[in-house]
Parts: sequence; C-alpha cells; structure tokens
Amino acid sequence: MFKITLNQACTDTSLPVLQRDQLLFGANNGVVSLFDIANSYCYDQTTAVSNSKVVKNINDSGNDGSLVINSGQTLTVAGNGFDFAALTSGSTYVNGTAAAAASIWGTGSSDQYFLYCMYIKLPLLSDWNSSGSLHAIMQYAADTGSYQTVADLLLIAEASGGLISFRRQKAANSVDIIGITPVSADYGSVVQLAFWRNASGQFARLKSANGTITSSSTVGTNNTQNFSATTQKVGRVGSFTGSANATKYKYYRSFLENLTVSGRDATTVLDADYARVVARNVFS
Repeated sequence: MFKITLNQACTDTSLPVLQRDQLLFGANNGVVSLFDIANSYCYDQTTAVSNSKVVKNINDSGNDGSLVINSGQTLTVAGNGFDFAALTSGSTYVNGTAAAAASIWGTGSSDQYFLYCMYIKLPLLSDWNSSGSLHAIMQYAADTGSYQTVADLLLIAEASGGLISFRRQKAANSVDIIGITPVSADYGSVVQLAFWRNASGQFARLKSANGTITSSSTVGTNNTQNFSATTQKVGRVGSFTGSANATKYKYYRSFLENLTVSGRDATTVLDADYARVVARNVFS
C-alpha cells in the first residue's frame, strides 16, 4: 500500500481514513471483524502459540479475538495460517468477537443481511469427514453447542462425500442449508469460502484457482434466536467433531461484513478481496 506521511496535521476531511487492510476502504465501518494470520498486526508469529493469545481485529475496533487451546492439544502455525491437523479432541479454535455478531443482530428486528468469508486450505478428499455427522469448520454457536441447542449465526461444515454444508440458523433447531461440492483439485488447496444473505436471497460460494462454484436459495426469514453474544470459532469445537482426519485443514483469513451498514455488493467485495489475497501470495 502506497502512503505519504506529512509532518503536520492534515485539514482535508474529505480524504479517506488510512486503513490497515484494503477490504476496509469504502466499507462504511461495515466490516465488523477481520482477521488475517499473515498480518503481523493481527497475529504475532514471533511468540509461541498459547491459550488466550490475542488475535487482533484489523478494523481497529478493539473487539479482538483470541486462541482457545484445550489441555493436551497442539495448535501450530504453518504457511501463515493455523494448522489444526494435530488436534485429537474438541474445544481448540480461533475465537472471534461477540461485537461482530451483535452488529448483525442489531435490535433483533432489523434485516440480518451479512457476508461471511474465510480462506482455508481444505483437507484432502482422503481426509475429509466420513462420519454420518457433520464436522464444524466454523460456527458461531457456543463451543459444546450447535444450532440445534443454542443460538448460532452461521455454520460451515464438512459433510460426508466431500460436501461443504453452509447452515444459517433461523429458529431453534431450524436452519436454511446450502451445499457445495468442490472440484477434485480444490481438496488440499487454498480456497475462499463465503456465505451471504441479502434482499435477493442466500448464497454460498467457493472460489479458487480452479474456478468459482456458487449455490443459492431464497432469502428466508430472520433468525429468531438472539445470536448477539456468539463468536466466530474456527477449528475443532466440542460439537460436530466428525471423523478423525477432518481437522486436517489450515485457516488463514476471515471477515464478517454487515451488508446493511456497508451497502456493498457481496460478489464485488469477494472478487476484489480474492484478487488481493492471490496477489499477496502469502498463504500455503
């Protein structure tokens, strides 16, 4: 990012405020959480991985995340992302901030239009969840809970057969479900996964070097469960653990955007962010 530093105060209030990430420009403060493990401001890779270590929210809100590492579990950093391959039990994950979900909840009656995006290295198909139950890659529900028992904003999970299941809670134990099956070359590769809901419908998308896959459904209804206190959890939670090798993936970057606040088009945001991430070439 090119910038010019002045030796005096700038009086031109029409200039955009300098941001730590290009995603934040033009977002009208609608990007309510942004984490990027390759960004040294977000995560300090020079110090040891440890329970409760801070993962800073790049939007400078102070609403930061942290690592949650269960006793006896090993979480490592590799390829500028968190590698969950060594986990053997639940309750180890990258925890986000409740302020982000609270923004989407609002008063509880406003439109719950949002965009969630994450970059991960998918497991190999041979390591994919083979259990009849899901394996949660990311959820907002409490660690040992799920959309079946507690409030949730969104679940992204491995389902058997190589399927990625996107599930947005709309009531107690009730979700809208969209599924995507990656192409064979996507397994074991870095991909962008995204879900968004706006006035036109609900959409799930995978974008990678191998192309873009999008699936959609109707807009559905607002969630009646108060998810305002929930936090993004990427890793191996206590519920939806799936089969043993399902955690053989890496997590690099994610963001949650309140589309009602930002007023932006989700596809435009995703394509621009993907192009920047590819140009950086820091995730492997």
